[in-house]
Amino acid sequence: MAPINHLQDYNSPSHPVSPIRLRSGTLSDCFEIARINSRVYAGTSLRRFIYPHQSQHPKCFIRNTQQKYLTNFLNPRNLVFIASIPGQQHGRLHEEEKIVGYAIFSRLGEDAGAKRQIASRQSIWLWILSWLLWLVVVFWNVVLGGNKSASPAAVKIFSEETKAQKDLYWDPARFPERRNRWHALGVTIEPAYQRQGIGKMLMREVIRRAEEEKVCIGLESTPLGEPMYTKVGFELLGRFVLVLVEEERNMGGVMLWRPKGWVDGKGLTVEEE
Repeated sequence: MAPINHLQDYNSPSHPVSPIRLRSGTLSDCFEIARINSRVYAGTSLRRFIYPHQSQHPKCFIRNTQQKYLTNFLNPRNLVFIASIPGQQHGRLHEEEKIVGYAIFSRLGEDAGAKRQIASRQSIWLWILSWLLWLVVVFWNVVLGGNKSASPAAVKIFSEETKAQKDLYWDPARFPERRNRWHALGVTIEPAYQRQGIGKMLMREVIRRAEEEKVCIGLESTPLGEPMYTKVGFELLGRFVLVLVEEERNMGGVMLWRPKGWVDGKGLTVEEE
């Protein structure tokens, strides 16, 4: 995939005329992505449920998060995009690039588009790094005791609910037209830069690819993210099965975007609906 380098200016009281650049993610970006994720979702109901011991074991939590994003980056099906404010030169002082958001998209299925995506990223180095990471994870889990910040019981409940949700909305036997798709694994923006169009910029990258390949896009939205996804054309398929706090019962859920001309399981195209 050729690197992207889009600049878009936006103006707000807190960030006057800040150019935002979108670029392809790198392996080293995974560590900053993990830090952003830790900050943005700190205190959410799901974070508290799965990681009740985070305050007692902060290093375990951040290491687990870093491993998650390194694993995502090394998967050849995945694309990582970074939204950042480019570094600037001020006399002899150089201001470093500031990452303000990221997105991770996975190309699922076995069609020509999925095969192209896998081929575009496969390399011997990616394979070696994937094995090295696997060894590190095994050592951490077996020798060092794994992720002590998480609740095993909560992880089991969440995993079971996630599988049930996947079967309900993405089962290829029930929805063969959804087998080949892009799936958003995460779109996260730093709080100070939210509601300024950066999420939409990131989503346009995967929407453009889905339009070219005539496939749909799926995702699981947080309560805060749902309005943005709706604005760029996603529809709600259903609310989450696992509800941790009553206030979130009708917030967030599984969402789907469909390109024009895409045929659903009923034989109808988007235009015909």
